[in-house]
Amino acid sequence: MATKEEVKKVYLLKYYYVFNVNDIEGLPQKKGKEQDIPQDMPVVKEVDYKNKVKHALEFVKQWNNIVPIKHGNYNPCYSPINDTIYMPYFSHFEDKNKIEEYFSTLFHEIVHSTGHQSRLDRIKHNKIGDWHYSLEELTAEIGSSMLMNMYGLDIPEVFQNNVAYINFWLQQLNNDKTLIIKAAGRAETAVEYVLQKTKFGENEVEKPKEVATA
Repeated sequence: MATKEEVKKVYLLKYYYVFNVNDIEGLPQKKGKEQDIPQDMPVVKEVDYKNKVKHALEFVKQWNNIVPIKHGNYNPCYSPINDTIYMPYFSHFEDKNKIEEYFSTLFHEIVHSTGHQSRLDRIKHNKIGDWHYSLEELTAEIGSSMLMNMYGLDIPEVFQNNVAYINFWLQQLNNDKTLIIKAAGRAETAVEYVLQKTKFGENEVEKPKEVATA
């Protein structure tokens, strides 16, 4: 008796070398003429951005029902002992991209919180900077990048910060590139977990495209 085929989406981490087309010789000439953008082409409106932020906030509020998120004069961190996320006030983010930086930071801590022993039981480090700690930092930052992508808030400036942070922790792991694959797998599991628990990922956000304890 035939059974229904199960399909599972798998996220792949790939590296590509990208070159400017103007720097490459021997390419065939592009056919046709460049066309002007049609007048009826849809454009991104300010309301679209507001909706992205609104959806991200709704997701955060739902996760707050699972793990308390406290704002104050804190450095951003997740405390496994208290099972609480601590965040600075939004006013502490002063850059022009403060909204994206705020969510990137908060998503990082949300991914950390999935590692609690009552959830994915992933947090194993004993001290700051040890092997498990470094791997957990990679996991949280890659997971944050996935969530930023899902909610359409992954602007280049914040993505560059993600990459720099990931590279730093890779250096702490002696640049063992295999560990970023391990961390990406953990991040994928964490993101799937938070979306399942909040029941907010199925229709409101896009799945991450091919792709990133403080």
